[in-house]
Amino acid sequence: MKKKIHIILYFITGLIICIGCKEETGLIGIGDQPDGEFLNTNYFDTTTLIAYSTIHDSLITSNVSTNMLGYIHDPVFGKTQAGIYTQFRLSSFSANFGNNVVVDSLVLTLAYAGYYGDTLNSFRLNVYELTDNLTKNKAYYSKSFINYDNNSLTEVSNLYITPTPTVKQDTLASSYYLRIRLKTDFAKSKFISKSGSSVYSSDAAFLEHFKGLYLEADNPTGNGCMLSVNMTHSLSGLTIYYSNDQAKNLKYTFNLNDSTVHFGVTNHFDYVDATPNLREQLNGNYTSAKEILYGQSGSGIKVTLNFPYLRETFKDKKVAICRALLVVSHQDDALPNYLPPSALIMTYTDINTGTGYLLPDYYLGLGSDYFGGTYNQTSKEYRFNITKYIQDIVDGTSENYPLNLLVNPSVTHLSRLMIYGTHPVSVNDYDKRLQLRINYTIIDK
Repeated sequence: MKKKIHIILYFITGLIICIGCKEETGLIGIGDQPDGEFLNTNYFDTTTLIAYSTIHDSLITSNVSTNMLGYIHDPVFGKTQAGIYTQFRLSSFSANFGNNVVVDSLVLTLAYAGYYGDTLNSFRLNVYELTDNLTKNKAYYSKSFINYDNNSLTEVSNLYITPTPTVKQDTLASSYYLRIRLKTDFAKSKFISKSGSSVYSSDAAFLEHFKGLYLEADNPTGNGCMLSVNMTHSLSGLTIYYSNDQAKNLKYTFNLNDSTVHFGVTNHFDYVDATPNLREQLNGNYTSAKEILYGQSGSGIKVTLNFPYLRETFKDKKVAICRALLVVSHQDDALPNYLPPSALIMTYTDINTGTGYLLPDYYLGLGSDYFGGTYNQTSKEYRFNITKYIQDIVDGTSENYPLNLLVNPSVTHLSRLMIYGTHPVSVNDYDKRLQLRINYTIIDK
């Protein structure tokens, strides 16, 4: 707590110095002081930035409640395929389905948490039984693989899913859901045949008997679509509808909940169908990065940037950084089904360990709007206040680590980013370039 208070006091003191300074100041760059703030400070927006698009590392997808399912062919980013591995748990122990059971249906229900792309398009859904166990408390990644039986369990072969919600439980968006009918013969052989047995004595025994399912999307119509599934919603689960000698219209549900192991996998097919500029950047040719930069969620693409000469800019000067604002401008490609992300997140990468961390400005406790990253639809910008991060670099108390711009959320929803680079081709787009705006004052010459 003391450390946090000291950080905030240091930051506020810097602001007071910046705003209260009355000395004559000169510019070491070009540009007007933005937004009418910090009028007694120096300002420049010509810090050298090096930025490029690169493949994102595989991310953990087993620690989130939502996973992606679908297949989409983006005209800029190419193909993305997303699937889900999941287990199920008992809703009650010692299940006994009675005598002369007649299975009416076996239904997999999946609640929506959102969808992306053209919702008039569809994708084929295959459902397979897992042959290997999912392990509790194990980290599963977007490129992990679990063995499964390759015989699809969908009742209808070539089952196509259109992610436009057609069934709704209530007014909440997450209460839209899909109902996917699986083979009744599978219900009989896998579940009904074990009625009253030790298979239903505990979750552990049941999971040894039925390890779970793999949901795979492929073969889209048109450009396809991507669905986000709320795997812990009360509507999500696997239900047997049946009758027996004693009663009709019975059901038993195998649950999806917070204790269920599930994770999502994504395949971007090495971006072989992406636009040439994007492919070149991913292959290490960054010529086009000065004009345009790309990002994509789903363990897809991130923008890496750094300020190689920032410390040299203030060499032999004692300065207080009043504000350091990174401005990111969206490039509109006029595709209504591929809207810009509602938010970005920024991290830095420790080059010694390869580990990513949130910037110190994120933890200052000055409110969620201070750090930034939310998309402004009017200005078509994302802005990040990274004042403390820049101050620490200038002071030499922190390394000048590379920064990463990531589409947020990274693994639960698909979205894509196209932003201006550091040197747009058109002179009219100069103000839209990726830029770091710095207000500062010299406190000890």
